[in-house]
Amino acid sequence: PRPPRAVFTEEGLQRIERHEYHPGGLTPLDKKLTPFWQGLVDLLPAWLPPNIVTMAGFAPLAVAYALSWVQSPGFAVPASRWLILCTAAALWIYQTTDAMDGKHARKHGAATPVGQLFDHGFDCLATVSLHSMACLVLLPAASAWGVAGQAALMTSFFLAQWSERHLGVLPTSYGAIGVTETQFALMLSLFWGAHAGPEGLLSFSKSMVASPLSGSLTPRGVLVCQGWSLFCASIGSICFVKTLSHVMKDESKGPGRLRRALLDLFPPVALSALSLAWQPAAFASAPRLISLATAIPMFYFTAQMILFTMAGMAFPARQMTLLPYAALVAASWLLPGRADLVCSGVLTFTLCMGVTVLAWLTQAVTEMKERLGIYVFSLRKPPRPVITA
Repeated sequence: PRPPRAVFTEEGLQRIERHEYHPGGLTPLDKKLTPFWQGLVDLLPAWLPPNIVTMAGFAPLAVAYALSWVQSPGFAVPASRWLILCTAAALWIYQTTDAMDGKHARKHGAATPVGQLFDHGFDCLATVSLHSMACLVLLPAASAWGVAGQAALMTSFFLAQWSERHLGVLPTSYGAIGVTETQFALMLSLFWGAHAGPEGLLSFSKSMVASPLSGSLTPRGVLVCQGWSLFCASIGSICFVKTLSHVMKDESKGPGRLRRALLDLFPPVALSALSLAWQPAAFASAPRLISLATAIPMFYFTAQMILFTMAGMAFPARQMTLLPYAALVAASWLLPGRADLVCSGVLTFTLCMGVTVLAWLTQAVTEMKERLGIYVFSLRKPPRPVITA
């Protein structure tokens, strides 16, 4: 029998043993860069675990995110030139190692569902840092469009995992535009921001221009955030339409598939909507904290979608973590003038949510590695237990 707090059912673990990952197609830029990435893979020692490559590439992003929080805590103060340059370098390192880890794993026959969780799980966390990088240049401050950009980006990432659940292939691009192109565009923006410097960034982001959406005067940085949000929403919409059309065609193979597919989208969509509903003054008091508090449950939903897709298990559309988040949003309106109290609640929620998700992931990884007979951070195989009569 499975332990009472087990993440997977016995049938789910059996499906994980048989799971095979199928990535999406390459863009023209991906194809040009592949020889460079493969050359770097060939330099890696054979004993190096792929999950270490994944974590090593993510570490600079985490450091850049923390330093950005220190220098620009409210998305309103421009960061120093050196930090913006280091942030661009961190993104390039992450992009490169993200392209290398899977190739390294397949080269040495070490591709596993645990590796897929590490790869795509850290990709999901990276979206939070990417949003922070964009805000270093655009300085949206407490504008709702700032958080809308993160909501659109993370929801689109969830939709990609949802699409893999139904199509069997993870989409990473549509046409000539994909993840790599988007990351390079952000790197170029960061290089420009470092060249412009704090004064230039303030002048650019705070100058008023007419918004095509509302016709009113809007800070240029917020206007670009609107464009970024619409770009991410467009990518997510394409993914949604393509996947849903496939599900509708296959409805005859299993009644209720369309309803279940739509219900799977409720948690991320509800969280994204709630993230736009904060009382403005409360949000302005701690935009980065609220951004992180929103990102952690969105990461939790995405990690569940990744794991339960591999296990062939139902994704739980009823996510209880939405309730305390919704309560905090409501408190921001019901307690006017008490932004400090609301922020304390948000901090408590963030810490509790972080511990909960970490414990859940630890349990999930433990169950997978024990069933697959692997180590997480070593290519060696654990000794098989000796059964004596």
